[in-house]
Amino acid sequence: MKKIIYSLVLSLTLSLATTGFSSAESCDDNTAALQPKKFDGLEIAQKYIDYLKEVGTSADGGFMNSPHPFAAKCKKIINGKLVLETDQDFRNQLKDLTKASNGWEVELADKIAGDDGRTCVVRYYLTSKTLGKFTTIAILRFDNSGALKKVNEVYHTMA
Repeated sequence: MKKIIYSLVLSLTLSLATTGFSSAESCDDNTAALQPKKFDGLEIAQKYIDYLKEVGTSADGGFMNSPHPFAAKCKKIINGKLVLETDQDFRNQLKDLTKASNGWEVELADKIAGDDGRTCVVRYYLTSKTLGKFTTIAILRFDNSGALKKVNEVYHTMA
């Protein structure tokens, strides 16, 4: 019995080696679900920009219950300092900011997909009615579901 099992295993191994399958590849469609899903970083970047546009037009906080692009444990870093660690903190911060700024408009300048398939970079201009105009570069990192897990922003006031 051991010889038969050994022979079958050896035969299967040789068969896989000669057909070009590696141990990382799968012959079974069920294991394809275990592979990380591929996302288009540029689409995720656009969702983030669209969300910021929506937030900027609802200074009353009306966006709070609308779908958002953040993972539950989304970190936000602003100019090198960790300021938020959850999606709720993120939305609360945006709500406070829209009230203080009386809303804003966002103009996208650049979208760049990262080589790692989990990062994208956006550069945009945010013009507030009361706080002025800012240029921002944001490095967006997303998880296996396509939700943002980290937003690292560097912004600067424009004259």
